[in-house]
Amino acid sequence: MSMNENILDGVVGLTDEEKKALSVILPNVYYGAHWCIMEKDQDFIKEGLVELNDGYLVEMDRGIILNTLIRLAEKLPKKTIQFYSGEYEKSLKKCMDYMKSFNGGTVAICDVSGCNTVMYEGNLVPCFGVDFKSFAKICRKYKFDLVVGGRKILVETVLSKEGQNLFLKSCKLTGNGCGFGVEVAK
Repeated sequence: MSMNENILDGVVGLTDEEKKALSVILPNVYYGAHWCIMEKDQDFIKEGLVELNDGYLVEMDRGIILNTLIRLAEKLPKKTIQFYSGEYEKSLKKCMDYMKSFNGGTVAICDVSGCNTVMYEGNLVPCFGVDFKSFAKICRKYKFDLVVGGRKILVETVLSKEGQNLFLKSCKLTGNGCGFGVEVAK
């Protein structure tokens, strides 16, 4: 049991699996994240994992995390809730600003390293602390398609949970394991 699971013992309304997921996501709230990236051999969480090519994405609804942070307010640093919301909004804005003038290529998303760039398959690529669903909506707004195996696919095909899960199986972790790469094209 991790230190974060102990802090969650008093939180009611969450299943044991949700508490496990929250225990690995909780350190990432300082980056505004409501997710965590896990390597294949770290799959102690049995439900709700989204399979990547070489790892797993563990996501939780932002509302559940926010409610949990409110319940845990006494046990966490005072500005955690404000920081959580603020960092995510900054990450979204940073990603949108970048994608406005981006011509296509690979970017890393779901990143929690706090860096602007990261190594991915031997190349330095921009990285953003945004979840996949938000990134897909940004791509749609700026008229990008996603690329899998050299073929373009419409963003609309990955907006459903099933479509998202199929697409994410093709995504590989970044060099630091803190995010995964996504190729986009106009």
